[in-house]
Amino acid sequence: TILAGLASTQAAEYIVSTIVNTILPPMWYPDWTGANEGCINDGNEDSYMRLNPVGYYLFDTLESCCSKHYSWNYNQCARIEGSAIGPNGEALYYPDWEGENRS
Repeated sequence: TILAGLASTQAAEYIVSTIVNTILPPMWYPDWTGANEGCINDGNEDSYMRLNPVGYYLFDTLESCCSKHYSWNYNQCARIEGSAIGPNGEALYYPDWEGENRS
């Protein structure tokens, strides 16, 4: 009976996730199982992400997902090249430990 209960739970979870994926467009989520360098929106997020409220795991925009889960590496997550801009659009500064920045 335990195995039957487990199978029905997995079937119910599959049905719920299929319905949610059909109704909702793919949303941005943290890619913790892949390269873990940012957010993706391929529609393959884990079921626990789909079952939680929007705004913690799932986001409408890449920027909001990166701000929540990759603020420490926002530029790479948001695919911003060659600039030091934070998640709120502010300029970021960092120490020049080697003393090579003489500008």
